Amino acid sequence: MLHPSELHPNLVLTTANREAIRRAVLLSLAGRFMMLVAAVNNSESLRDWIKAKLMAHQWQREDYTISTDQTRLDLDVIHDYLDKSSYWATGRSIETVKRSIENSINFGLYKSEKQIGFARVITDYATFAWLADVFVLDSFRGQGLGKWLVEVILSHPELQRFRRWVLATKDAHELYRRFGFTELTRPERWMERHDPQTQEKPDYWAKL
Repeated sequence: MLHPSELHPNLVLTTANREAIRRAVLLSLAGRFMMLVAAVNNSESLRDWIKAKLMAHQWQREDYTISTDQTRLDLDVIHDYLDKSSYWATGRSIETVKRSIENSINFGLYKSEKQIGFARVITDYATFAWLADVFVLDSFRGQGLGKWLVEVILSHPELQRFRRWVLATKDAHELYRRFGFTELTRPERWMERHDPQTQEKPDYWAKL
């Protein structure tokens, strides 16, 4: 941008001239700022990216990181594990995984930038939370990372003072007992409904 004195070598600026130029420059900058704001408001993906960055929490332990930054999640790693290695989400499509992430608070576990674990919480942020899809890749187990992941989730500042947390597990009961989880107090009050049209084929619904 040219300095006012460079507009013309013989130009002598009066106070009124200087004020007019100052206002013109400010209006130009304001116009550019408003254009940027409009671009952000009209770009859902950019708006979501900024929101994710601003609201993310992060925890560090040596080379490992847990983050709620949704933009860091590796969808392929999550889908591959759930579909091929988990007993509860066999057959879950990548589209379903993506939609589930978009409607949960997510916790990615990383070594440097590589994602090695995951969990998500489905909640109304007031009374209830469901802890789901918890996993640590096989090659990183045995280091207490799963315990750390659950510990971080239960200490998250936005997930406190709920009436109830629930989860389902086939083989990790002792891990969750450490954090106060128990069998249902009154299982006779609980009901469930299975949609036979679901794509998923977890062992839970297999004939006993």
